[in-house]
Amino acid sequence: MKRTWVRALLGFVILFGITALWAVTTPKYAAPDEPAHAVKAAANVRGEFRGTPQPADHIPYEAFTVPATLAQGNPACIAFQPEQSAACLPRWTAQSGLTEALTYVGGYPPLYYLLVGLPTLVTNGKDVLFWMRLVSAALSSLFLAVGFVAASRIRRARWTVLGVAAAVTPMALFLASVVNPSGLEISAALATWTCALAAFASREDPPPRGLVLWTAVSASVLVQVRGLSPLLLAVIGLTVVGVTGWQPVLRVLRRRDGQIGAGILAASSIFALVWIFAMGSLKLAGAGQPVAPNASNWQIFTTAIRAVGLNMYQLFGVFGWLDTNMPTWCYFAWEAICALLALAVLVRREFRLAVVIAGVVAVTILLPTALASLEARKLGIVGQGRYILPVAVGAPILAGYAMSRRPRDRRARARRLLVPALIIGVTVGAVQVSGFVQALHRYRTGVNAPLFVRDTPWNPPIAPLLAVGLFVALQAVFLWWWLSLPVSAGPENRETPNTARTPLPAMGE
Repeated sequence: MKRTWVRALLGFVILFGITALWAVTTPKYAAPDEPAHAVKAAANVRGEFRGTPQPADHIPYEAFTVPATLAQGNPACIAFQPEQSAACLPRWTAQSGLTEALTYVGGYPPLYYLLVGLPTLVTNGKDVLFWMRLVSAALSSLFLAVGFVAASRIRRARWTVLGVAAAVTPMALFLASVVNPSGLEISAALATWTCALAAFASREDPPPRGLVLWTAVSASVLVQVRGLSPLLLAVIGLTVVGVTGWQPVLRVLRRRDGQIGAGILAASSIFALVWIFAMGSLKLAGAGQPVAPNASNWQIFTTAIRAVGLNMYQLFGVFGWLDTNMPTWCYFAWEAICALLALAVLVRREFRLAVVIAGVVAVTILLPTALASLEARKLGIVGQGRYILPVAVGAPILAGYAMSRRPRDRRARARRLLVPALIIGVTVGAVQVSGFVQALHRYRTGVNAPLFVRDTPWNPPIAPLLAVGLFVALQAVFLWWWLSLPVSAGPENRETPNTARTPLPAMGE
């Protein structure tokens, strides 16, 4: 048990280090919708949950009273302009007192904002946004670490953990590092996927009590993050039940810990739904790609599906205000990893799970298409690929889980797994580093400048070479950590008799 706790804590520290580097090297307010989310966080933590409506141009603005420091730093000069360096941004200064600021996410559920807004109660210094980012990074790192450790509870876990590694894209880590609830939504969803699979489909019967409760905690947090989170949780839940069947779920619900977890999730879901509909969390902001007034429903649908297809790059990594792509090879490499996992499922003849995975991919494409089509005549085609990432992470996770289901000779399996594990791990790390370097390059000089420039218009608070060096080192340690998890997860992954159980760390009984 002690060793498992140490592994889990180490994973959290590594992931927090990675996301913290993203946080301090990303210019203030140089992330999607970050000013709006920071304003809401500062207002909510002060007990102000409903602002003064000031709608304009189809945007549901609300005015809130927040620390004056957060009302500065308009990012208009770099938003959607990847050729522009961050040198044009106004310098932040510590400002005393409160002022009025606008946000268009005032109706979002408050859980994330109450936590991320806490630093604004302690300081109004010029770096308060960095402290808010670090809180956000810590929350996401916690659930990502839980997700990996939960995956290691599944028998023959190496493949499942590989699937989780393929699910943690550069986009997930970037969003985890800024003030934006999408980061927590993605990480809580990933933890929900893996905890639920481990609890309801593992060979441990009954599953550890802590694992059951963390499944409920992850789902309870997920349902309260954004307006669409309850729908995404429903998709995840139905998919997991489709994989495991109802019987394991019902067995857990007969236990007291299962009933406590179900009660927590039910209360959280009810609160989230009441809040979402009472506060208008589903209101859309802005105008998207316009459609012709006389366009048919089918024309709108096909336009929407093309737009959604273009937004799929955001599943892997598009930084800044969703204006900075990674190098092209990064997308091909990550897509190849996912494709190889899917192909391996077919080769193993896990056809039932292959159908489920195909269903997850279909939902990833069709759900945002349907939602965009519904509002197209009023707002145009709106939506972003990151919104569906909580569902999309399930595809590689399920592919890895499918590969873990077929027993093989232990030594032969270990030898066969070593090569694909290292290839996937090194590729994942290389893409993560490339994405980080590209984002830093965009902020320092703009994307059109040469990559290796000594004197640049803007630099992060820490030396760029030091930041890149630390990022590479942390990625190497991260690779070692998640590759070692299946070896250390407990008796069922060492193919020894199940005479004892090691509970999931921080999920104690």
